[in-house]
Amino acid sequence: MEDSVVIPRINSSMFREYRDRIVRVVGQVLSTGNNNTIFLTTSDQGNINVTVNHMRAPYENSRFVEVIGQVTGDDSITETSPALSLGDNFDLESYNKLIQYQRKFTDIF
Repeated sequence: MEDSVVIPRINSSMFREYRDRIVRVVGQVLSTGNNNTIFLTTSDQGNINVTVNHMRAPYENSRFVEVIGQVTGDDSITETSPALSLGDNFDLESYNKLIQYQRKFTDIF
């Protein structure tokens, strides 16, 4: 059987512990800044900066996105894969509970 790589789901309060690692972060698009910077509010209501290396379309056409990228600072991440559009109706509060359960019950996740 082939080994699979698990990319952890985190919120902004976990950025320090995942510095320089590849993670998944879900957030609401606050603004699409100049150049390659996007600003998101994460599931725990933290604000982060995303450096975009791929298409900007998911950020411009969707209210909620999932970013896969490398944590580069306490409030910043650099995209390593194209963002996934989650549409305009996504429950960040429930998603944050999932992250909390994931940390509490590591043997399930």
